[in-house]
Amino acid sequence: MKLHRQHIPNNRRAISLQWIMGCFFVLFCTIPWVNFGLNGLDSQPWPLLFGLLFLLFLNHKINSRKYLFFLAWLVAFGILIGMFLIQSSFDFLFFRALGNYFGFLIIFSSFMFYMDRYGFPEKILFTMNIVWLVGAGLELIFPGILISIVNERTNPGRGVTSLAPEPTFFAVYLFFNSWMLLIGTDYRPNFKTKVLLLLNVAAIFGVSMSSMGVLFLFFAGLVSVSYYFLRFRIKRSTLIKMTAFVMLGFPTLGFFVSFLEGSGIRLIELVNRLIVSNPLDLFFMDASMNSRLSNVVFSIHGFFYNFGLPGGFYSFGEVSNQLSGFYRDYFWYGIGGNKIMSWVGSFLFELGFFGLLFLIVLVAKIYDNTRRRWHEIVLLFILLLSAIPLAFPLIPMLMATLVVTKKSSQQGPLRG
Repeated sequence: MKLHRQHIPNNRRAISLQWIMGCFFVLFCTIPWVNFGLNGLDSQPWPLLFGLLFLLFLNHKINSRKYLFFLAWLVAFGILIGMFLIQSSFDFLFFRALGNYFGFLIIFSSFMFYMDRYGFPEKILFTMNIVWLVGAGLELIFPGILISIVNERTNPGRGVTSLAPEPTFFAVYLFFNSWMLLIGTDYRPNFKTKVLLLLNVAAIFGVSMSSMGVLFLFFAGLVSVSYYFLRFRIKRSTLIKMTAFVMLGFPTLGFFVSFLEGSGIRLIELVNRLIVSNPLDLFFMDASMNSRLSNVVFSIHGFFYNFGLPGGFYSFGEVSNQLSGFYRDYFWYGIGGNKIMSWVGSFLFELGFFGLLFLIVLVAKIYDNTRRRWHEIVLLFILLLSAIPLAFPLIPMLMATLVVTKKSSQQGPLRG
């Protein structure tokens, strides 16, 4: 299904406060780390604030989305039982986590209702994507130029951050914004959007220089190839072209990366290690990758260790230390903190079986009995095992887009 593009109302009466709040909501969701110099926090409250305002001015019924109330109750029960089982304190960690979970629901709901009323906001997403790329270009020419509006955490040996605090978050934004544009246009983008998507891929490789971003592209390519081989009979000429593209494209990107002063060094080192070493050795040798993998493993193992009961917001560090011996000290970096660097892992460990049921309901609402949607769900949850913040608004926006696009995809068995 191809969502109709966002339309700006033609008459003044149609330009309501609801529409204005909705546009501000979408806009601020695309710049979740821009603080405008007002505070030193990473994630900002603007998407949540304007999402709430948009819901407040909503003038049509939400009876068709009753499952949203069920999801809210699951989050509430998971948090309350976690507080009962684990000693908690009402500090910044608690209120941040509370805001993250209910913020997900608010953004998810608001974006669905926005698309129901105004269509897919392709123009806003397209324009803000360009703003991010322009910001990256300015940062390449004038390093630190955006530090007054973004709390940057990087160093000269890494890639640029644009409107994000780290190069990885810049790459994550480009990836998910690109994917949302593809879904919103039914994977049939116009020429301008195709050019933008190619620029995003080039920026992930050559500007952000994020190993996580490159890994996302790798998994996306792997799942896409799997889908097309199952959906279509690939012609021999097409297969030859695809092989040639891979054989010529990646060395060309590598050649380009090698001329970026310092920013590509770590990525090249990781690729070289991957070629000459066992992948498990790679995760052991690199501190950042070791820490990220440990968060995935310990959060899922911790879910079973707690017998599916909510682990709350204060027990992950203790459980991680208890489980580390089980893996013979393979995980050695960053153990002991209560912050979980895994989107799916946070739901499973902190909310327990309430979080698992939450994710199951989401998948049920997204799935539309097509092969393509199944591949999309598999790819999405593979990526969500990684260190994507719960507060990142493009995830609930993407899921809302998947829910809305299934409306005309209900009939028949598995289709393309």
